[in-house]
Amino acid sequence: MNKESKTESDTDTDTLGERITTSEAFKAAEKKGTSAAVEAWPKTLVLSISTHGYIVYEKPSYDLPDDLIVVKMNSVIPSVCNFILGENLKKINDFITQKIQETPALNSTNLVNFCSEIRDRVISEASESERSIFADTSEKKKKGSTEDLDIQLPFLHSFDKGYAIINATNSSITNKMYSRENETAENVYGDWQIKALNLPGQPDLMSQIELENGRRTGRTGEAVTDLKEIITFCMKKGSNRILIFDFSCANVTDAYRNDYFSTDRERRAFANEMLKSGKWGGQTKKVKKTKKRVKKHQKKTRKYRKHGKNRK
Repeated sequence: MNKESKTESDTDTDTLGERITTSEAFKAAEKKGTSAAVEAWPKTLVLSISTHGYIVYEKPSYDLPDDLIVVKMNSVIPSVCNFILGENLKKINDFITQKIQETPALNSTNLVNFCSEIRDRVISEASESERSIFADTSEKKKKGSTEDLDIQLPFLHSFDKGYAIINATNSSITNKMYSRENETAENVYGDWQIKALNLPGQPDLMSQIELENGRRTGRTGEAVTDLKEIITFCMKKGSNRILIFDFSCANVTDAYRNDYFSTDRERRAFANEMLKSGKWGGQTKKVKKTKKRVKKHQKKTRKYRKHGKNRK
């Protein structure tokens, strides 16, 4: 039986205090090096990921543990770069936080249903960013510019397929990569973070995950992790129901973060295969797994977060 169809008998006791989403909270936590120092983590943990994201084609899938429930909302389809304005991201995170606070029995709430009920509002907020990119591409076409159209147009053409909800419980899931330049995480929007929305202060977990895996990054420099490390870290803290809102890109790369596909046709074929086979999220463990996705770094200074190609 699918675990997500079960109901928990426990009373949800993880009603948490005021959430802090300002950069000051992040800075204070980082100075201590204990941004995720919470004594008792909730059984149900809600994450918002807004770092760079990419799928490494040959990276093995992650077989989720049997005693774990994982539900994930993917903002884009495989092979596509995501664009979202910082202010839109904050509105979405604040809305999700509000819905968490209005759901005192979160530990016994069906997480797929929870996502489904808020999906339209999430898409509505994200649509502001989509309209911004549409206007940008229209202006470029008028001027005869092709800059970034190779990643903007796939985003626009596939926007209606985004924000899909996947119940990955009892399945194998793409072990997506996540990275950032640490200095980008200090902003008023809570952007470029792995943010725990229902922990006090809504801490960014990236530095703690790095430390847990024998890596230590400072306030500057690159931090890199993957979905398996994120989930394993949360499980060790006591969470066994994990809801992930993934706002990062899903570009496909090789192990060196170079574009894996040389043509747009190859990219679309890969995306269609992933969507049809169920590999963009969950698949039965007994089913043979296929390719993985990776996302690339984009180092452009724009108002919106462009999770795109690695321009280094």
